[in-house]
Amino acid sequence: MKASFLNPVPRSRFAGSKTKYLQCENQDSVPIDVAKNSPVSNHFLKDIRRGVQQLPVLLQQLARQRGYRILLGRFLTEAHPFLKQHSGAKCREGRTWDSTIGFHDSKEKLLVASEYCLKFTRPNKPPRKQSFYQRLAEITVDSFFRHEFGHIIDNHGRGKNHIKRHSYTKSFWRAYQKDTQKLTPKEKQTLDYFLQGSETDRRIKRGVCETFAEVVAACLGGGAMKPQFMLQKFPNTLHWIQGHVPVMKILMAKQG
Repeated sequence: MKASFLNPVPRSRFAGSKTKYLQCENQDSVPIDVAKNSPVSNHFLKDIRRGVQQLPVLLQQLARQRGYRILLGRFLTEAHPFLKQHSGAKCREGRTWDSTIGFHDSKEKLLVASEYCLKFTRPNKPPRKQSFYQRLAEITVDSFFRHEFGHIIDNHGRGKNHIKRHSYTKSFWRAYQKDTQKLTPKEKQTLDYFLQGSETDRRIKRGVCETFAEVVAACLGGGAMKPQFMLQKFPNTLHWIQGHVPVMKILMAKQG
């Protein structure tokens, strides 16, 4: 099964696994502004707030310091009206923005989530409405935010005409390439969302950005993919993140 937040793969709890995931410290959470651009249920709103609170406090502080906000809505184009002006060309398989439930806007420093999305079931058939919870199945709101906060960690500054990302560096690309070159054809099919641009031009960076975010999510307990699987298939990527990203160094040191 192909994986993304458009089409996530259910993850298991990995009972008895030796993999250590970073846990939220026993500290008070850091408030991050949450705004609604269209009506959402109280249940969804509470889950969004709880999902953020389950993250390590250091990450909550990082998002707050960088000025990140959370926007919610019934559908993604209602949560982030700017998306209505676009056809959804950046979405997978030519679908619309309303066929997904999450979006990270590095320029405006926004995490956007919708309570509902449109599920495309068959070619040439109209999509049907599906809730955030139906779409994510066993993947939780917590998992969604682990991945999106991975993007926040990746975006560590702003250059003259671009966002500075750890995943754009040559050394990260080399670590990423070492991992992708060892994947089997079946694994490449499963991980295709994280391989966009990996075999062509480094300037096509979506795959490396998504891989960075998902490996961070795996360290925190899991995102769209099973965390143990992701860490096993991207060991060089994991090692690079542990060695080069200050916030991850601190979290790993606290975990012991």
